[in-house]
Amino acid sequence: MPTKPPNRTIVFTIELKSREFLPKCLLAYFCVKAGFRVFLGSFRAVHELSGQLQGALFFHKSTYKRRARAYKRRFASHIAVLDEEMGVALKPEHLENIFRHRYADFQSGVYDTLFVLNQSHKKKLEACVDLGESKVVASGWPRVDLWRTEFAALFAPEAKELREEHGHFILFVSSFGVISSEAAKRVKREAVTAEDIDFIEASERAAASYIALLKWLDHRLNRTIVVRPHTGESSHDWERLLKGCQNVRVIKEGDVAPWILAADSVLTYRSTVAVQAALWGKLVVQFGVTAHDGREVVPVYKVSECVDTREEVANLLSNPFFESPSDRAAKATETLRAHLGIHSDYLASEVITNQLSLAHSHKSDFPSIPGVLKLRSRIWHSLKKLESVALRPARILWASAFPPYRLDRFEKIPGGITAQEVQKVLDKLGGLIGPEDGDIQSENILPNLVVIERKI
Repeated sequence: MPTKPPNRTIVFTIELKSREFLPKCLLAYFCVKAGFRVFLGSFRAVHELSGQLQGALFFHKSTYKRRARAYKRRFASHIAVLDEEMGVALKPEHLENIFRHRYADFQSGVYDTLFVLNQSHKKKLEACVDLGESKVVASGWPRVDLWRTEFAALFAPEAKELREEHGHFILFVSSFGVISSEAAKRVKREAVTAEDIDFIEASERAAASYIALLKWLDHRLNRTIVVRPHTGESSHDWERLLKGCQNVRVIKEGDVAPWILAADSVLTYRSTVAVQAALWGKLVVQFGVTAHDGREVVPVYKVSECVDTREEVANLLSNPFFESPSDRAAKATETLRAHLGIHSDYLASEVITNQLSLAHSHKSDFPSIPGVLKLRSRIWHSLKKLESVALRPARILWASAFPPYRLDRFEKIPGGITAQEVQKVLDKLGGLIGPEDGDIQSENILPNLVVIERKI
């Protein structure tokens, strides 16, 4: 195999595939088009190869305090951070406290560029955290790019299959985190502030209210309701809590996007899914939201029909098309344009790519991977996967007694990260963004590690 020439190199890590894989593929697409070589992989795979990537740019989902300084020293000439965990479900007055908490261990001199959702977030972050020489860029999120109507086609084939399998259905997306008193007790023991405890208790009350609502709707509407648990919630707990419901199906696997597209309407509570669904023209209903929750100011509520009674919920869900999807999508886009950093002429992914191009000019050699490393990585991956499968029943049983259920590394990345899947997504993106010239290729170089670059 011929030696590949040095190139500007970016490393993207993925922890939770259902949330991060597609946005990272979109960002990788633009980075490769801009001349970068991109490595996309799990933490484990990237760590295995870190000694072979001197001079690369490390792009991460948070201020990664565990290994950030070591990565800066070992291989990363530039570390960029894009935190997509906050933004559309928070009251404005809580944002500053959240920034202080998430950046409490900020390491000056380690992180070079911080990407945030909008100008307001940029000003608040710069005002409440000592960032040293780190640059803050109001870029928007690649995740939000994919919520635009033009990208709904990316999920259309799978959505069609879901409609054929399930017919017309209401999608309920949970975001409580805790759905039982046992889980709430355990999470509260880990809480740091009184505000954290208040939030957990509010989530516990809301969960109980929605569980009762779902049971009532099961009898009242006689329509299929698909329940999508939060990543921190157990499907088994939901099945137990909704036992006896005739029309409720609990399904957690895969990306939520095709389910949104296939659904007639969406019922949720304080979830970013409310924004994604509204931007795609879906009716979004939320129950029991108060002024104290930020009903008039928090984005996830502003694009939802927030009602106070079960009868109002049932009436809305019975007639989801009282407003055309196109009108609903246009209204949601205008409502959230400034907050989400939505621009008609360009994507957040393009803004981030341009900034990375300006910040990083060093060319890194393509890693030389010893055969022993490849063999060791495959053996470790296979053994740990077998261990994950073998221990899963015991972990589920343990979580039923001591909730919440926590996903292991293989459950967080179901199916792994493969070149075949990456290439399929990149080809679809190329067809949507266009013009597609077929010059991007993907290759697995280790388990859960794919290199994406222009064809030589």
